[in-house]
Amino acid sequence: MRSLVLALAVMVAAWPAAARADDQELARAHFVTGRSYYDQARYADALKEFEEAYRLSKRVGFLYNIGVCQEKLGNDEAALTAFEGYLPAASDEGERAEVQGRIDALKARHAALPPAAAATTPPPATSAPATTNAVTASAPSRERPVYKRGWFWGVMAGAAVVVAAGVAVGVVFGTRDSGPRTLADVRLQ
Repeated sequence: MRSLVLALAVMVAAWPAAARADDQELARAHFVTGRSYYDQARYADALKEFEEAYRLSKRVGFLYNIGVCQEKLGNDEAALTAFEGYLPAASDEGERAEVQGRIDALKARHAALPPAAAATTPPPATSAPATTNAVTASAPSRERPVYKRGWFWGVMAGAAVVVAAGVAVGVVFGTRDSGPRTLADVRLQ
């Protein structure tokens, strides 16, 4: 009986740890999906995925990604809130300076708006609690080159098909047999 109670106590103690591990894996999956959406410039979808990853893991690094998406979507207040929540967790001075630069730019842009436009800015979508978890990921800070985008290779494939079809048509019509030829120096008898 004592061993049954002890086994039950161990299972109850291990249950939350297993649930947290599952949440971390699910958060990682949301991050990967969000990064894919971000790479496709689907910022609203990426934002949803990053917010869900943050909700599950509570890792402050997701606040940076959320802020970048909010900034891309034009939600300056929400971006500002996310970046300010991320700033205390910035690991080095270069990263801290980059985030502070984003915050300053958002504040300056908001201050430059007329009062009526500032009042219509949408409210923040996420609250940014001040935690000090390790930073796990950040969004790309620059756009991908055109040759790394899917549409570019689609256009290239389409152009190759058009060129190949043109060559095939040229070969077929350029070598068409127009019947027997008569030679001027040969007399038919």
